Amino acid sequence: MKSARCLNVYLFSCLTIAALLLTSACKKDKEQKVSSSLMGGWNETGLSANVSRSLRFYGDSVALNIAASGVVYSLTKISGTYKVQGNNLVFNFDKQFVMESGRQSALTPYTGKLYENATFSVDGNTLTLKYTTYPADAPVVTTAKFTRGLIGYQSIK
Repeated sequence: MKSARCLNVYLFSCLTIAALLLTSACKKDKEQKVSSSLMGGWNETGLSANVSRSLRFYGDSVALNIAASGVVYSLTKISGTYKVQGNNLVFNFDKQFVMESGRQSALTPYTGKLYENATFSVDGNTLTLKYTTYPADAPVVTTAKFTRGLIGYQSIK
């Protein structure tokens, strides 16, 4: 009787562990598929002619490239990490590099907030980000659209 009870406890424990392993494995596969749809370079659309903004996702790293031309040419590269949680995209930008008219600045910490409370969707070659901005006193939901493309810059490490 005692060995039958031990066998039942053992079988129940094995089945519970197997169910947990299968459930967690399926969740990881789903998260990888979602984040892999972001991989590569994205160019923001709908900006003025003298401004460009691009995002590049690779591994768990992300880089934002902002270029502005006019009287003074400036290039800002901001990098960090990101996490995908369902359709939520959590950015943690932590480094920046700025160049104006060919003069480079040193790599410095970045403490600002970009793409706060972001959600995303990918439809073919279009990435849509919805995030919170603060243009005045109240938060506003802002939408940015990006097209998949080639980007000629590297990450800031």
